[in-house]
Amino acid sequence: MKNKTLINLLSMVVFIFALFLFASCSSSSSNETSNNTSEAANTTTSESVESSSIETIVDVYFTITFKDYDGTILQASSVKSGDMPSYNKSDPTRENDDDYSYTFSGWSPSITNAVEDVVYTAIYTSEALPYNVTINLDGGTSSQTKLQFKTDKVSKEMLPFDVKKKGYAFKGYELNNVKVYDEKGNVIND
Repeated sequence: MKNKTLINLLSMVVFIFALFLFASCSSSSSNETSNNTSEAANTTTSESVESSSIETIVDVYFTITFKDYDGTILQASSVKSGDMPSYNKSDPTRENDDDYSYTFSGWSPSITNAVEDVVYTAIYTSEALPYNVTINLDGGTSSQTKLQFKTDKVSKEMLPFDVKKKGYAFKGYELNNVKVYDEKGNVIND
């Protein structure tokens, strides 16, 4: 009976030891699972924080181009999203042509904060240039001998008809040997 009691006692110790091991493994496994889940959550949180940080660290830039009326690029630069672009040179200029003088008056479209790539084009106001007309009095005299007109059509009211030359009667005006106005200012030829 002593042997049987000893065997039962040993069996009981082995059983308790086995239970202890099983409980330890199960607890360890549960802790590992819990730790792994926690680490996964931390990794995900860390990754999402890093992802958010990347989004705020990486700025978006747009290409802003300033062009003249003829398409010539005056300035091109990258401007951070939301910032106000600016033209960093003196105002553009446009040469006068035969009919008009030009003054810079702004940009089209109007300059706004950068939200996309934009091309701004210089706009100018124009003013008609006067035509210079010199009257050759062929030795005669008048109160006006040099006139300026803002049109290429000279009218009777624009010309001085008080031309005088001793021994001659005023008969009108000629252009390239073609009579254009008579002595009273009536149009003969256009």
